Amino acid sequence: MDEIELKVHDMSSTLQPADAYALVLEEVNGNRKLPIIIGSLEAQAIKVVMMGYKMPRPLTLSLLQFQRAERKGRVKRRSSRPLEKSDSHLIA
Repeated sequence: MDEIELKVHDMSSTLQPADAYALVLEEVNGNRKLPIIIGSLEAQAIKVVMMGYKMPRPLTLSLLQFQRAERKGRVKRRSSRPLEKSDSHLIA
C-alpha cells in the first residue's frame, strides 16, 4: 500500500460529545480529506503547536520531543494499520 502524506486542514468543535473536536486531515499532493474525531486534550496540544504558543509548563508532547532531541532521534514515519473489529491505531 502506498503511503499518503497528510497535513492538518482544519479543526472545529463538535456538538456531541461536547468535549470532542473534528480534525480534518488533507492530502499534501491531492484533494482528499480525512475527518477524525479527537478529544479536547489532543485538540489543545495540536492547536498549541500550530499557533507556536509557549505553555507555562511543558505538555506531554513537549517532553517527548525534548527527550527525542536529547537522544538525537527522529520519527521516520507515522502510519496506521487495521486492527480486529475495524479499530485502528497509530504506529510511531
